[in-house]
Amino acid sequence: MNELEARRQDMKAAILETLEDIDGRSFAELDQALRGHFEIDGEGALCYQGNDTIVLWVNMSEAYFLAFSELMHERRIYIRNTNFMVYMIDGLVPGIPVAKSWNRVYKQPHWMPVVVHLMTAGKEKEFAGRTEMNTRRK
Repeated sequence: MNELEARRQDMKAAILETLEDIDGRSFAELDQALRGHFEIDGEGALCYQGNDTIVLWVNMSEAYFLAFSELMHERRIYIRNTNFMVYMIDGLVPGIPVAKSWNRVYKQPHWMPVVVHLMTAGKEKEFAGRTEMNTRRK
């Protein structure tokens, strides 16, 4: 196992552990929980698949991006949009405009505020095949 793979696996476990404590966390809360234990800052951005103008989170390290993306693709976590005030309260807001719709294609990147949840048996059917479960790196 190479160094990136080890960091990614450790980070996946930490993300799941953080969500087990309190389900429904913002990326700001995840960042605060992971910072100091992992290198989370980088140049990556998590974008909504099918619409690269919608950004879910910014300034992610490669390991952070990969860990999060894998958990989404493994259907161990899911996201739901939320009010941007959640991030204001959590103290970390990206410096780009807020997106108003998943379907709108913007001329420049817009941020869709989301919260991250653990996938439970009851939620799996609800979120099966939904496109917001897919992510890609910009």
